[in-house]
Amino acid sequence: MVIPAITTADDRPAQALPAATPAISVYLLVHKVTWPDGAPLGQGIYRTDPRSGELVLVRAAEFAVLKHCADLADLTAEPAAVLLLCLHMRARRQYVNAYELALLEAGQLLQNLSLTATSAQVAACILGSVFDEPFWSLAGSDPSVAVEKHGTPIVAMALGYSDVEEGGSS
Repeated sequence: MVIPAITTADDRPAQALPAATPAISVYLLVHKVTWPDGAPLGQGIYRTDPRSGELVLVRAAEFAVLKHCADLADLTAEPAAVLLLCLHMRARRQYVNAYELALLEAGQLLQNLSLTATSAQVAACILGSVFDEPFWSLAGSDPSVAVEKHGTPIVAMALGYSDVEEGGSS
């Protein structure tokens, strides 16, 4: 999958992976991704920098290990990448309904990411299972430190191109 250059209607660069809220972190589990110039993005876990929106490598790892963070074991085709949204409750503790607000923000971000993927002609599939412990063990060794630093994974989205678009039969 090539990361496309996405622009808004008035030709401004669009933030495909925004740091929309302090309560949500966006991570990317990379399998087969290349930049528009053809340079590959190495396999591993990346996060978006909240200030610049750029991808920052958290840890290099083979996708065979990364795919255990989401329920990808039974898929016949592996996605090019998996977006992972992680919740940081510490950023919302001052609110009585903090959990509800954070889930609403995650839903809005997921909606925007789905629309951005569609406009870039990238297939997107929301995944029903996200596993905390495999993600934390890859992102940081101690679960209590990892959850504080990286958050709790709450939803994932597989990204790639369908076999039909790549010239396959289905």
